[in-house]
Amino acid sequence: MAILRAGPWWDGTMAGGWFDEGAVDSPGYNIWFPGGNSFPTGSPVNCGPNDWSNQSWTGRADYGTSNDPGPGYGGKTFSLNQYVETGVSDDVYLYFSFYWQATQDFDLKQTVETFSDSGFGDWSVTFYTIEDGAVFSYFNTIGGSNTQTETFTLPATTLGYASFFMSEFATDPSDFDCKVKSKLESV
Repeated sequence: MAILRAGPWWDGTMAGGWFDEGAVDSPGYNIWFPGGNSFPTGSPVNCGPNDWSNQSWTGRADYGTSNDPGPGYGGKTFSLNQYVETGVSDDVYLYFSFYWQATQDFDLKQTVETFSDSGFGDWSVTFYTIEDGAVFSYFNTIGGSNTQTETFTLPATTLGYASFFMSEFATDPSDFDCKVKSKLESV
C-alpha cells in the first residue's frame, strides 16, 4: 500500500495540525465535532493498517466503570492485536479512537467480548474523513457473555478519524459482572 507521510501526530484542531510526538499535551476541539469534544494533542496518525519501520501502529483507549471513571480520554495507547479491557462493575464502557491516512481503502477487524450474564450494551463505530465528514456508521446491540467480530473498511483519505464505542450495563444493578474487552486487527 502506498503511504502518505504528513504526520506522524495530529492535534485534532482545524487551526493546528501535524507535529512531532513530543509536543505539549493541550486539548483542542475535534474538527468533526466543532464546539464539542476536546481531544488530546499527540493522537497518532496511522498509515493504513501497518506499523512504521520505527514505530508501532497506535490508537487511544478510554475506559471506565461506574465505580472507577478510568484514565480519561486518551488514557492509554494500544496497538493492533492488543486487547484493552475495562474493570468489572455494573456499568462499563470502552472507547477506541485513532486517526489514519492511506491512499487505498483498507480493512480492520474488531473483536468485542462482553462478560455479564445479565448485561446489555451497545457497540457503535463511526468513521470520518477530512474530505467528506461522516462516511460510515455501524450500530449493534451487545450483551451477555458473548464474543462478536466484524470487519470494517476504512476509506482512503488524507486524514481520517475512527471512533469505536462499546458499553455494557447490568439489567440487575446488584450484578457487578459487566466487563468489555476488545482489540483491532489488521486484515
